Amino acid sequence: MVSQKHVYDLFVYFCNSVSQFVICYPTDTFKLTWLKSSSEKVNVNLTFNDIAWKSDREVKFKNPSGNLKDAFKDYTKPPNWPRPVYELDTENPDNNGFQNQDFIVWMRTAAFSTFRKLYRKIVHTGDFKNGLPEGEYQLDINYSIHTQQISISLIT
Repeated sequence: MVSQKHVYDLFVYFCNSVSQFVICYPTDTFKLTWLKSSSEKVNVNLTFNDIAWKSDREVKFKNPSGNLKDAFKDYTKPPNWPRPVYELDTENPDNNGFQNQDFIVWMRTAAFSTFRKLYRKIVHTGDFKNGLPEGEYQLDINYSIHTQQISISLIT
């Protein structure tokens, strides 16, 4: 459902407080590296596939039919978004609009004030076929919003 808040002669889609802070798209990144040895670092491949509930992907969050850019031509992005809803994923055109998996995860309401939101899943291939091997890891975070308090956990 699209909001009807009028701003600058255009309507803004999703004008609630949750959607205003959806900035965890490709502008915010997490990179996990396994420090296999003192001279070898191995990137841990992560995927967005299936991070959102299947029922949300297939029932709750639907894109307008046709070309997304055309469908949203009379709307503008919320002020805090880095790009329009039809360009949320610049690498995968099927992961755009209201069916963008990061967007769906973020929009799912949390039951409690402290909550977890799934960012990615580990791709279980190669060295990581059976999960993360024991050892030391480096987590690099590029987080683009300023906040007073944030806690990030890596759950394996």
